[in-house]
Amino acid sequence: MQQEKARDLELSELTLELKELNEEYYAAINDIVRVLISEDNAVTDRAIASVKAENGNYFALKGIRPKELDVEAFRKDKILRGLVINQIMAQNPDAFEKVNSEYQPTIKSMELRIKALQGR
Repeated sequence: MQQEKARDLELSELTLELKELNEEYYAAINDIVRVLISEDNAVTDRAIASVKAENGNYFALKGIRPKELDVEAFRKDKILRGLVINQIMAQNPDAFEKVNSEYQPTIKSMELRIKALQGR
């Protein structure tokens, strides 16, 4: 019983820490994206073009015609915005190398520990 409470407490604390770390990581990613866009407005256009070309199934499931989507639609929709950010990261890997090396090992380690505590 006491071990279970300790495990639950550790799981709760670790989950909160992971959430906070992910928020820091995504804020750092967004900062880099803003810099890239300020240096080259075409970064967004290239990423959106790739998202439209590579995610036909998603658009079909949602009943969306990619050609009808403008930049504002990608800004407003959380999923589309995430796809564009991921595409910007894929197209500019060097810009994100440092932040990924700083955050990803810790994030992965915490995720593994959480899964272990959950018994998965």
